[in-house]
Amino acid sequence: MLPTDWVYGGWAASGEIGILEAVNVADTVHGTLHYGGEWPDNQNSGCAYNAGGVINFGDDFYTYAIEWEPSEFRWYVDGHLFCTRTNDIWFSVCRLFTSHASDELLCVCLCSRSFC
Repeated sequence: MLPTDWVYGGWAASGEIGILEAVNVADTVHGTLHYGGEWPDNQNSGCAYNAGGVINFGDDFYTYAIEWEPSEFRWYVDGHLFCTRTNDIWFSVCRLFTSHASDELLCVCLCSRSFC
């Protein structure tokens, strides 16, 4: 999920929530937060859910879910909790602009928006 407006700058300074990310491995999916500065100065944190070769996520339908609270994200596959991340790790580095390009300021925005 991406923000509807880019309050803190481009990707990933304004954040991204990866409810499901599948990356070329049939039995593994990921839940990921993308945050920090704009690419390439961004960071991420999340978990992989590995089915151990028992299932191929591309062969059937599965239920992917996220619970999002002000201080915590929790990821699930078919009701099984596989990842938790708390607000002590994510942040955004944003740029505040004034009317003059030379007046650019850099600030750290720690959960100052409803995203957090």
